[in-house]
Amino acid sequence: GRNASKQLMKEEKMMRRVQKELPKITQHLEKKLKEWYVMNKPSQTDDDDVRDEDLGHFMYKGHPYLRTMKTQEHEWMTRKERGEQERQRKRQEERSSGSAFGSTYSKLPGKKWNPP
Repeated sequence: GRNASKQLMKEEKMMRRVQKELPKITQHLEKKLKEWYVMNKPSQTDDDDVRDEDLGHFMYKGHPYLRTMKTQEHEWMTRKERGEQERQRKRQEERSSGSAFGSTYSKLPGKKWNPP
């Protein structure tokens, strides 16, 4: 309807904002999580034979949040790469099969018109 273009413009504006701000926010959060770890890591003692590597980290759902962030970033990049590979594969199939409109050329019957 009439509001579709307004909605699209709002979505595009938000997408640009996220693309600009998300890396900054992520970097700031990583810095703060590392500071948290430094302040909360257990002190190293000689009689501490078995150490839990997660001790001192900011935890979210039972896992260090810094690790969760890295995992999510890796999953996003993998998904993005797969999507790009799929688009390239489809483009290649369209080119090779000739099924796309206007992708195959055939000679028209009759003589070629040559202007004087």
